[in-house]
Amino acid sequence: MEYDDSAFYYFSMSLLTCLVVPMTVLLLKDLVYGPVDLGCDNNNCKCSGCITTLVNKKVEVKRNMWTPNFYFKLGCIALLWCLSVKNF
Repeated sequence: MEYDDSAFYYFSMSLLTCLVVPMTVLLLKDLVYGPVDLGCDNNNCKCSGCITTLVNKKVEVKRNMWTPNFYFKLGCIALLWCLSVKNF
């Protein structure tokens, strides 16, 4: 009977780990780079007008990412991390 209890904890911890780690990496990627791909592969024009336009687009994308959807993802990930910590 003890084996069944401990097996559940190992199984739940493996499932939580497989969910929480990739979700956290994706959320951090959104925080660092923004949720929209601007197509910046270093093949853009290097003139001052294009550079300022690209910088302005990056700032706008990062400013507009703080939506209710982002807060929902953040809350779900925080809840899953709490469950993971409780599971230890």
